[in-house]
Amino acid sequence: MIRRGIRPAVSRAAGKILCVSSVHEKIPWAGHVNYAASKGGVKLLMQSLAQELAPHRIRVNSIAPGAIQTPINRAAWETPEALNALLKLIPYGRIGLPEDIGKAAVWLASDDSDYIHGQTIFVDGGMTARRLEEARAPTGHWKRWGPYLAERQWGTVREDYSPSGTAWDYFPHDHARSRAYRWGEDGLLGICDNHQRLCFALALWNEKDPILKERLFGLTGSQGNHGEDVKEYYFYLDSTPTHSYMKGLYKYPQAEFPYARLVQENARRGRGDPELELLDTGVFDENRSFDIVAEYAGPPAPLTHPLVPEHVVMGFRGRAPQAEPRTVGRWCLRRDRGTPGPPARVSPLLRGTAGPPVHRQRDQRPASVRQARQPRLRQGRLPRIPRA
Repeated sequence: MIRRGIRPAVSRAAGKILCVSSVHEKIPWAGHVNYAASKGGVKLLMQSLAQELAPHRIRVNSIAPGAIQTPINRAAWETPEALNALLKLIPYGRIGLPEDIGKAAVWLASDDSDYIHGQTIFVDGGMTARRLEEARAPTGHWKRWGPYLAERQWGTVREDYSPSGTAWDYFPHDHARSRAYRWGEDGLLGICDNHQRLCFALALWNEKDPILKERLFGLTGSQGNHGEDVKEYYFYLDSTPTHSYMKGLYKYPQAEFPYARLVQENARRGRGDPELELLDTGVFDENRSFDIVAEYAGPPAPLTHPLVPEHVVMGFRGRAPQAEPRTVGRWCLRRDRGTPGPPARVSPLLRGTAGPPVHRQRDQRPASVRQARQPRLRQGRLPRIPRA
């Protein structure tokens, strides 16, 4: 097409390239990561080619079909029940047909669309527009819950009330288990609502540490030989753009966590020396760690109370090369921001799929913070460990 150039008798453009994508280049699709990722790749392929070939007057566009009545998705429309469920997602009220895609392709290939370039045409009866609007509007609540809970609130300027502005020294990690934050909360692989009124995170204990593992440990700028640094191993494995599904991994040593050694050794080393990392201490030798996997799933539902989530499904599991006693707990914290009027009487309800019912325990922290604890995954309750 580039060598041949424009033929005015045929078309105003030297050529047209049509890509076929899907609505899932914008709408995430849990369980079909490979498909959604490939369609996202088609989108960027089309846009990159459009920029590259525009000077040669070659138009590049893409068609993104929605629900089309073809044999490949027969299960989605073959029965009246499945069809009715599908039509609830399509504002136009009907399923697409192959000829709908063909007509869009003919139009994009004609001179009637000569000024359309680098665009994706969604042939979906309004499905994508509705889903994106639900994510933006307060009626859908797709982004109400997410990984907005900090994994480290200590040592930040938000919590600094020191006379000289020394945030690192005013609120180090060692204070976090016995002092209440003023401007937020933190937690391990946790979630909260977009106003951080209700927080949910992990609390772990390997039956060797003197404290619960409730947040990431690290060194402040004055403790580390290369400045502040978190000394943990955690991984974000998966998440949809709206956080309707999230998955993360935390590696918790089976041996006692070397809090003091990390602080003392890094303080001893100079700036020209390498840092002492958690892996260097030997606590993970022979792969002796608890691999804690947290998964969250929370499709939206009508809002019932500003402090209570519609429904969030959570799963936790641990893996270790050798079976040793350990406790995996879960904590739920509700912050009272001093709203005028009587306090809310609605508390979060936590339901377990197995084991005893949720145990609620009032914390000894200030009255502005209320905390509820859930039993460990095995039968029994969390042991009482001093928080100070």
